[in-house]
Amino acid sequence: MVRPGSASSAPQAGGEESAGANQADQSADPDVTESEDPLQYARRSYYADKITATLDCANGEVVVDKSDQTVRITRDCAKVIIRAEYTDLLAEHVDSLLVEEAGEFSYVLLRSADTVVVAAEGTDVWWDEGNPTVDVAGFGSAANPNPVKE
Repeated sequence: MVRPGSASSAPQAGGEESAGANQADQSADPDVTESEDPLQYARRSYYADKITATLDCANGEVVVDKSDQTVRITRDCAKVIIRAEYTDLLAEHVDSLLVEEAGEFSYVLLRSADTVVVAAEGTDVWWDEGNPTVDVAGFGSAANPNPVKE
């Protein structure tokens, strides 16, 4: 199942934190509804009432391993791994983001990143600042600067 709009918590052993715990700015146009906005999934405000887990990355690493989660990471994080499908992630700076093959059909919004690797299908990653090293291998996936910085 492909999600519309796709361009294409407890510490665990090892010191990582787990979340088992989702162009022109068209928001000014009152005639554009949520479903008509092609950039709705790139907007942090879209996820405001959908957060299912909030983490602070206290141990430097977060692993998202449960599906259908909308996870917010409140502090900078050395490593974030997404291993679950239909994951929405909002994060601050991430040194290394890895969306594994199992993390398909996910949306990821980062303030900034150093490295972004997407092996999953149908996943979109956006960042607000910087110029990370990017490797996208997943069919129908994309990683780009966010055109809608909020």
